[in-house]
Amino acid sequence: GGSYYMISRSLGPEFGGAVGLCFYLGTTFAGSMYILGTIEILLTYIVPQAAIFRAERKEEAVDALLNNMRVYGTCCLILMAIVVFVGVKYVNKLALVFLACVILSILAIYAGVIKSIFEPPDFP
Repeated sequence: GGSYYMISRSLGPEFGGAVGLCFYLGTTFAGSMYILGTIEILLTYIVPQAAIFRAERKEEAVDALLNNMRVYGTCCLILMAIVVFVGVKYVNKLALVFLACVILSILAIYAGVIKSIFEPPDFP
């Protein structure tokens, strides 16, 4: 359905199949990048004390973050799969919650810009 259906019906099944495969792979990789970005921001800036694996030395920091990303990324993916498998009816009910999260994120960007105008950050 969606964009793949329109492309395959307009341009033919051969071209539509090739574009559909690229569209599927792009969406899949984008979803994994969104999950990793969410977990990285969550563990780095918002709730660093929620990390399961901690680095005792500076050299182990990357490995600890990757292990945390694996655990929390799997949990996030399972949660997303549950939302999808429950059905579109419930996804539509949660649409306002998702929209509120997006609007809050956009407002946070503008608030950060305005704050940095009046109080420029001091980078060492």
